[in-house]
Amino acid sequence: MRSVFGYILAGIGIVGTALASIKELRGIVSFLPQPVISSGSFLIVSLALVGIGIIVAVSDGSGKNKKGEEVPIYDQKGKKVVGYRRLK
Repeated sequence: MRSVFGYILAGIGIVGTALASIKELRGIVSFLPQPVISSGSFLIVSLALVGIGIIVAVSDGSGKNKKGEEVPIYDQKGKKVVGYRRLK
């Protein structure tokens, strides 16, 4: 689900970058004022959305679950399990 959100953000950023860069596309979008689209800050925000979207889409979210495999800890005789530890 996180990667879908990242792809949507990147797509919005690409569309915004195209609107800011290609003069023929500026006339298509009528709900945004022309000075907003032609400003440099609109291009910067669009490129930032592309970057954030790519980062969100590529990150797999495994940062919260970086636990290793559990292996048993045996007593000195090697017969009884006294606990478990995680391998890295």
